[in-house]
Amino acid sequence: MKAIEFSAPIKNNQIQVPEEFENELEMISDKNIRIIMLIDEPLNEDEKQYRLMVQEQFLQGYSESDSIYDKDCNFGKGIGL
Repeated sequence: MKAIEFSAPIKNNQIQVPEEFENELEMISDKNIRIIMLIDEPLNEDEKQYRLMVQEQFLQGYSESDSIYDKDCNFGKGIGL
């Protein structure tokens, strides 16, 4: 099974497949496909407050000694990673 992912608006109950997938569509002509729609939903006020609280609590646990992980380093270079 092969997956193709793209974002598109729904207009008149139709989804326009981007041109970059034209070749894919030609190969699957007359075949069944499976569609999964993931619909973005706006956050309600409780969800926004919860995410803000989690972010604040996470950052409270951050110390200056953690800044070593923020820097670009050469760890793993030259050993195939």
